[in-house]
Amino acid sequence: MIFKDLRSSGPLLAGAFAVLLGLSAPAADASVSYSFTTTTGNAAAQSYLAPGGTPVTLSAWSNGGAGGTMVQGSLSFWGSSGVGVNNGFGSSTDPSEGVSPEHAIDNNGLTDGVLLNFGVGNLFKMNSFSIGWFDSDADIVVLAYTGAGTPALGSSTLSGLLSSGWSGKKYSDVNSLGTNVAVNTALSLSSQYWLVLAYNSAFAGLSSGLGSSYGAGNDAFKFNGVTGNLTSTSSNISVPLPATTALLGVGALAFWRRRYQRQNS
Repeated sequence: MIFKDLRSSGPLLAGAFAVLLGLSAPAADASVSYSFTTTTGNAAAQSYLAPGGTPVTLSAWSNGGAGGTMVQGSLSFWGSSGVGVNNGFGSSTDPSEGVSPEHAIDNNGLTDGVLLNFGVGNLFKMNSFSIGWFDSDADIVVLAYTGAGTPALGSSTLSGLLSSGWSGKKYSDVNSLGTNVAVNTALSLSSQYWLVLAYNSAFAGLSSGLGSSYGAGNDAFKFNGVTGNLTSTSSNISVPLPATTALLGVGALAFWRRRYQRQNS
């Protein structure tokens, strides 16, 4: 009887009643675009905002740790060209690191990559990425973390990534498309964490999202943007907050109850 009268009072009251019964508010799904072209200099990490206000934090990594494990380095920023990596290892480990073209994300010596963290509660589906500079070649690997919990990046090798929750595709000769061109990822993965790396033979078994000619040692590029869909339950995307919706529901139900009582008194 109550649900029948509630339906007759309109969809707003029915929706409010559903919220009060404990159904969760729908997550926001927004199309977003991030540009990594607004900074210069160096930093351990850097956050960028999409027009909708949801930040992504970038950090630099390479496989220079003991046994080839991943170690955090420094981001280098190159204005409109985008983001590079200085992995911090000297000439004995990675000769010429920090000097062009190894001021970019490269695989000459160590293999560099950039981690994207979209924050707790946010799932990003990367539809495309772009580079703003390259030298010689740009074979690129894009991975999403779909494992449980937080990825233990600092204790993994490159090959170990693929057995610890990371998956994705490789892209050959991205430079042939030119700079500032959106490269379709052809991925259906959503994750809080993404990795964009220079190619390494550890990823030879990945399926190809572009091209077929892969090699390591001469790839160098600067990463300058991504587009995709962000699903979030946070307040950074403009949808009603669960608490706000519940308060509206309480008020609507109080109004309905008073009206119902008057009609039946």
